[in-house]
Amino acid sequence: MAISCWSVMSMDGGICHRLPTLQAQMFAIDENDVGQQMCEIADNMENPDEPLLYRQLMAVKPASLTPNQWLVQAGVNRSFFTNLRSRGRARNDIVEKLIEAIGMTPAQFYAQSAPDASTESRAQEVRARNLPFRAEGELRDVPVVGSALGADLQFTEDGQTLFAEVTDLFLDDVQDYARRPAALAHRRDVYAVTVVGSSMSDRWDPGDPVYVDPKTTPRIGDDVVVYLRKPDGDDGERMHSVLIKRLQKRTASFIELLQLNPRMSFPVPMKDVAMIHRVIPYREMVLF
Repeated sequence: MAISCWSVMSMDGGICHRLPTLQAQMFAIDENDVGQQMCEIADNMENPDEPLLYRQLMAVKPASLTPNQWLVQAGVNRSFFTNLRSRGRARNDIVEKLIEAIGMTPAQFYAQSAPDASTESRAQEVRARNLPFRAEGELRDVPVVGSALGADLQFTEDGQTLFAEVTDLFLDDVQDYARRPAALAHRRDVYAVTVVGSSMSDRWDPGDPVYVDPKTTPRIGDDVVVYLRKPDGDDGERMHSVLIKRLQKRTASFIELLQLNPRMSFPVPMKDVAMIHRVIPYREMVLF
Protein backbone atom coordinates (compact mmCIF):
# COMPACT_ATOMS: atom_id res chain seq x y z
CA MET A 1 0.00 0.00 0.00
CA ALA A 2 1.33 3.40 -0.91
CA ILE A 3 2.10 5.75 1.97
CA SER A 4 -0.01 8.90 1.77
CA CYS A 5 1.43 12.24 2.76
CA TRP A 6 0.02 14.42 5.51
CA SER A 7 1.06 18.06 5.57
CA VAL A 8 1.19 19.95 8.85
CA MET A 9 2.06 23.56 9.63
CA SER A 10 4.41 24.05 12.55
CA MET A 11 4.28 27.11 14.76
CA ASP A 12 8.00 27.83 14.45
CA GLY A 13 8.32 30.14 11.50
CA GLY A 14 5.35 28.76 9.57
CA ILE A 15 7.39 25.99 7.93
CA CYS A 16 5.30 23.31 6.27
CA HIS A 17 6.47 19.76 6.99
CA ARG A 18 5.39 16.84 4.80
CA LEU A 19 5.38 13.60 6.75
CA PRO A 20 4.46 10.06 5.69
CA THR A 21 2.15 8.58 8.32
CA LEU A 22 1.10 5.11 9.39
CA GLN A 23 -2.37 6.49 10.06
CA ALA A 24 -2.79 6.92 6.30
CA GLN A 25 -2.16 3.20 5.85
CA MET A 26 -4.35 2.17 8.75
CA PHE A 27 -7.35 4.06 7.44
CA ALA A 28 -6.67 3.19 3.77
CA ILE A 29 -6.42 6.83 2.79
CA ASP A 30 -5.36 6.98 -0.86
CA GLU A 31 -4.49 9.88 -3.13
CA ASN A 32 -8.15 10.65 -3.70
CA ASP A 33 -8.75 11.34 -0.02
CA VAL A 34 -8.52 14.53 1.91
CA GLY A 35 -4.92 13.79 2.81
CA GLN A 36 -3.96 14.26 -0.82
CA GLN A 37 -5.81 17.55 -0.88
CA MET A 38 -3.83 18.69 2.15
CA CYS A 39 -0.65 17.77 0.28
CA GLU A 40 -1.78 19.86 -2.68
CA ILE A 41 -2.42 22.83 -0.42
CA ALA A 42 0.94 22.36 1.24
CA ASP A 43 2.67 22.21 -2.13
CA ASN A 44 1.15 25.54 -3.08
CA MET A 45 2.33 27.04 0.20
CA GLU A 46 5.82 25.64 -0.22
CA ASN A 47 6.02 26.59 -3.89
CA PRO A 48 4.23 29.88 -4.55
CA ASP A 49 5.83 29.95 -7.99
CA GLU A 50 3.64 27.18 -9.41
CA PRO A 51 2.79 27.38 -13.14
CA LEU A 52 0.16 30.01 -13.78
CA LEU A 53 -2.28 27.62 -15.45
CA TYR A 54 -2.06 25.24 -12.49
CA ARG A 55 -2.87 28.06 -10.07
CA GLN A 56 -5.75 29.23 -12.26
CA LEU A 57 -7.27 25.74 -12.27
CA MET A 58 -6.83 25.35 -8.51
CA ALA A 59 -8.57 28.69 -8.04
CA VAL A 60 -11.75 27.40 -9.71
CA LYS A 61 -11.63 23.83 -8.37
CA PRO A 62 -14.71 23.10 -6.24
CA ALA A 63 -13.83 22.57 -2.59
CA SER A 64 -15.86 19.36 -2.65
CA LEU A 65 -13.47 17.74 -5.15
CA THR A 66 -9.90 16.67 -4.66
CA PRO A 67 -7.69 17.23 -7.71
CA ASN A 68 -7.77 13.55 -8.59
CA GLN A 69 -11.51 13.28 -8.16
CA TRP A 70 -11.79 16.19 -10.57
CA LEU A 71 -9.61 14.38 -13.12
CA VAL A 72 -11.67 11.20 -12.82
CA GLN A 73 -14.95 13.13 -13.15
CA ALA A 74 -13.67 14.85 -16.31
CA GLY A 75 -12.23 11.66 -17.81
CA VAL A 76 -8.72 13.13 -17.84
CA ASN A 77 -5.52 11.17 -17.26
CA ARG A 78 -4.63 11.19 -13.55
CA SER A 79 -1.10 12.34 -14.28
CA PHE A 80 -2.42 15.62 -15.73
CA PHE A 81 -1.68 17.88 -12.76
CA THR A 82 1.71 16.29 -12.18
CA ASN A 83 2.65 16.88 -15.81
CA LEU A 84 1.24 20.42 -15.74
CA ARG A 85 3.27 21.34 -12.67
CA SER A 86 6.47 20.00 -14.16
CA ARG A 87 6.01 21.31 -17.70
CA GLY A 88 3.99 24.47 -17.09
CA ARG A 89 1.69 23.84 -20.06
CA ALA A 90 -1.25 21.74 -21.16
CA ARG A 91 -3.40 21.12 -24.21
CA ASN A 92 -6.37 23.46 -24.49
CA ASP A 93 -8.87 20.66 -25.15
CA ILE A 94 -7.93 18.87 -21.92
CA VAL A 95 -8.17 22.07 -19.89
CA GLU A 96 -11.61 22.68 -21.35
CA LYS A 97 -12.74 19.15 -20.42
CA LEU A 98 -11.82 19.90 -16.82
CA ILE A 99 -13.61 23.24 -16.88
CA GLU A 100 -16.77 21.81 -18.42
CA ALA A 101 -16.81 18.97 -15.85
CA ILE A 102 -17.44 21.50 -13.07
CA GLY A 103 -20.18 23.35 -14.94
CA MET A 104 -18.05 26.27 -16.12
CA THR A 105 -17.71 27.25 -19.76
CA PRO A 106 -14.22 27.74 -21.26
CA ALA A 107 -15.15 31.35 -22.00
CA GLN A 108 -15.94 31.96 -18.33
CA PHE A 109 -12.68 30.35 -17.25
CA TYR A 110 -10.53 32.31 -19.71
CA ALA A 111 -12.27 35.56 -18.79
CA GLN A 112 -11.76 34.90 -15.09
CA SER A 113 -8.14 33.85 -15.63
CA ALA A 114 -7.18 36.62 -18.05
CA PRO A 115 -4.10 38.63 -17.03
CA ASP A 116 -4.34 42.30 -16.15
CA ALA A 117 -3.47 43.92 -19.47
CA SER A 118 -2.16 46.99 -17.67
CA THR A 119 0.44 44.97 -15.76
CA GLU A 120 3.42 44.12 -17.92
CA SER A 121 4.91 41.71 -15.38
CA ARG A 122 1.67 39.73 -15.37
CA ALA A 123 1.66 39.60 -19.17
CA GLN A 124 5.22 38.37 -19.15
CA GLU A 125 4.26 35.63 -16.72
CA VAL A 126 1.48 34.46 -19.00
CA ARG A 127 3.77 34.37 -22.00
CA ALA A 128 6.54 32.63 -20.10
CA ARG A 129 4.50 29.99 -18.30
CA ASN A 130 1.21 29.29 -19.99
CA LEU A 131 2.02 28.78 -23.67
CA PRO A 132 1.92 25.28 -25.16
CA PHE A 133 5.06 23.84 -26.72
CA ARG A 134 7.32 26.54 -25.31
CA ALA A 135 10.98 25.87 -26.06
CA GLU A 136 13.62 27.12 -23.65
CA GLY A 137 14.88 30.54 -24.62
CA GLU A 138 12.22 31.35 -27.22
CA LEU A 139 8.76 32.81 -27.08
CA ARG A 140 5.81 30.99 -28.64
CA ASP A 141 2.74 33.17 -28.39
CA VAL A 142 1.47 33.70 -31.94
CA PRO A 143 -1.93 31.97 -31.98
CA VAL A 144 -2.38 29.25 -34.60
CA VAL A 145 -6.08 29.21 -35.47
CA GLY A 146 -8.01 26.16 -36.58
CA SER A 147 -8.19 25.40 -40.29
CA ALA A 148 -9.88 22.79 -42.45
CA LEU A 149 -10.75 22.23 -46.08
CA GLY A 150 -13.99 23.92 -47.08
CA ALA A 151 -16.35 23.50 -50.00
CA ASP A 152 -14.69 24.42 -53.31
CA LEU A 153 -15.50 27.75 -54.91
CA GLN A 154 -17.04 27.05 -58.31
CA PHE A 155 -16.84 29.47 -61.22
CA THR A 156 -17.03 29.40 -64.99
CA GLU A 157 -14.35 30.54 -67.42
CA ASP A 158 -14.71 30.24 -71.21
CA GLY A 159 -17.62 27.88 -70.72
CA GLN A 160 -15.56 25.59 -68.50
CA THR A 161 -16.41 24.94 -64.84
CA LEU A 162 -13.41 25.43 -62.57
CA PHE A 163 -12.91 24.94 -58.84
CA ALA A 164 -10.77 26.94 -56.42
CA GLU A 165 -9.82 25.37 -53.13
CA VAL A 166 -11.41 27.01 -50.09
CA THR A 167 -10.18 26.88 -46.49
CA ASP A 168 -12.33 27.21 -43.39
CA LEU A 169 -10.74 29.23 -40.59
CA PHE A 170 -12.00 29.30 -37.02
CA LEU A 171 -10.46 32.38 -35.40
CA ASP A 172 -11.83 31.55 -31.95
CA ASP A 173 -10.28 28.08 -32.04
CA VAL A 174 -6.63 28.52 -31.04
CA GLN A 175 -5.04 25.11 -31.58
CA ASP A 176 -1.42 25.93 -30.83
CA TYR A 177 1.07 28.77 -30.48
CA ALA A 178 3.82 29.42 -33.01
CA ARG A 179 7.27 30.91 -32.45
CA ARG A 180 7.30 34.70 -32.53
CA PRO A 181 10.03 35.94 -34.88
CA ALA A 182 11.99 38.91 -33.57
CA ALA A 183 10.68 41.04 -36.45
CA LEU A 184 7.13 40.56 -35.08
CA ALA A 185 7.99 41.23 -31.45
CA HIS A 186 5.54 44.14 -31.19
CA ARG A 187 2.85 42.82 -33.54
CA ARG A 188 0.30 41.35 -31.16
CA ASP A 189 -2.39 41.35 -33.85
CA VAL A 190 -0.59 38.77 -36.01
CA TYR A 191 -1.92 35.20 -36.14
CA ALA A 192 -0.85 32.01 -37.88
CA VAL A 193 -2.67 29.46 -40.03
CA THR A 194 -1.77 25.88 -40.86
CA VAL A 195 -2.06 25.31 -44.60
CA VAL A 196 -4.50 22.62 -45.66
CA GLY A 197 -4.93 21.25 -49.16
CA SER A 198 -2.49 21.48 -52.04
CA SER A 199 -3.81 24.39 -54.10
CA MET A 200 -0.72 26.51 -53.36
CA SER A 201 1.94 23.81 -53.71
CA ASP A 202 4.88 24.28 -54.24
CA ARG A 203 4.57 27.64 -52.55
CA TRP A 204 3.33 25.95 -49.37
CA ASP A 205 2.79 22.30 -48.60
CA PRO A 206 -0.08 20.99 -46.46
CA GLY A 207 0.82 21.44 -42.81
CA ASP A 208 3.04 24.47 -43.38
CA PRO A 209 2.40 27.43 -41.05
CA VAL A 210 1.89 30.90 -42.48
CA TYR A 211 1.88 34.13 -40.49
CA VAL A 212 -0.94 36.55 -41.26
CA ASP A 213 -0.98 40.34 -40.86
CA PRO A 214 -4.55 41.67 -40.55
CA LYS A 215 -3.58 45.35 -40.59
CA THR A 216 -1.21 45.98 -43.53
CA THR A 217 -2.94 46.57 -46.88
CA PRO A 218 -1.87 43.84 -49.33
CA ARG A 219 -0.13 44.82 -52.56
CA ILE A 220 -0.32 43.15 -55.94
CA GLY A 221 1.84 40.02 -55.83
CA ASP A 222 1.27 39.42 -52.11
CA ASP A 223 -0.11 36.15 -50.82
CA VAL A 224 -3.40 36.84 -49.08
CA VAL A 225 -6.15 35.38 -46.93
CA VAL A 226 -9.46 36.51 -48.43
CA TYR A 227 -12.48 36.19 -46.14
CA LEU A 228 -15.70 35.47 -48.02
CA ARG A 229 -19.13 36.72 -47.05
CA LYS A 230 -21.71 33.96 -46.82
CA PRO A 231 -25.34 34.16 -45.68
CA ASP A 232 -25.94 32.22 -42.47
CA GLY A 233 -29.70 32.08 -41.91
CA ASP A 234 -31.02 34.35 -39.19
CA ASP A 235 -27.50 35.11 -37.98
CA GLY A 236 -26.73 37.27 -41.01
CA GLU A 237 -23.29 36.47 -42.41
CA ARG A 238 -20.45 34.18 -41.47
CA MET A 239 -16.90 34.81 -42.58
CA HIS A 240 -14.87 31.75 -41.66
CA SER A 241 -14.51 30.55 -45.27
CA VAL A 242 -11.36 31.94 -46.87
CA LEU A 243 -9.25 31.73 -49.99
CA ILE A 244 -5.50 31.54 -49.40
CA LYS A 245 -4.10 32.64 -52.77
CA ARG A 246 -1.97 35.31 -54.43
CA LEU A 247 -3.37 38.74 -55.22
CA GLN A 248 -2.97 39.50 -58.94
CA LYS A 249 -5.33 42.40 -59.56
CA ARG A 250 -7.61 44.67 -57.59
CA THR A 251 -10.38 46.96 -58.80
CA ALA A 252 -13.38 48.63 -57.21
CA SER A 253 -15.63 45.76 -58.28
CA PHE A 254 -13.45 42.63 -58.00
CA ILE A 255 -10.12 41.13 -57.06
CA GLU A 256 -8.25 38.60 -59.18
CA LEU A 257 -6.51 35.73 -57.37
CA LEU A 258 -3.93 33.20 -58.51
CA GLN A 259 -4.06 29.55 -57.49
CA LEU A 260 -0.95 27.47 -58.20
CA ASN A 261 -2.29 23.90 -58.24
CA PRO A 262 -4.02 23.60 -60.62
CA ARG A 263 -2.69 26.91 -61.87
CA MET A 264 -5.42 29.38 -62.70
CA SER A 265 -6.52 32.95 -62.12
CA PHE A 266 -10.07 33.81 -61.18
CA PRO A 267 -12.06 36.88 -60.13
CA VAL A 268 -13.90 37.31 -56.85
CA PRO A 269 -16.54 40.08 -56.72
CA MET A 270 -15.85 42.62 -53.99
CA LYS A 271 -19.42 42.23 -52.77
CA ASP A 272 -18.42 38.70 -51.69
CA VAL A 273 -15.25 39.84 -49.90
CA ALA A 274 -15.43 40.67 -46.20
CA MET A 275 -11.72 41.17 -45.45
CA ILE A 276 -8.32 40.68 -47.06
CA HIS A 277 -5.38 39.88 -44.80
CA ARG A 278 -1.78 39.80 -45.96
CA VAL A 279 0.41 36.72 -45.54
CA ILE A 280 3.77 37.88 -44.16
CA PRO A 281 6.64 36.87 -46.48
CA TYR A 282 9.42 34.82 -44.96
CA ARG A 283 12.00 37.48 -45.87
CA GLU A 284 10.26 39.98 -43.57
CA MET A 285 10.44 37.66 -40.58
CA VAL A 286 14.14 36.86 -40.84
CA LEU A 287 16.66 39.30 -39.44
CA PHE A 288 20.08 39.07 -41.07
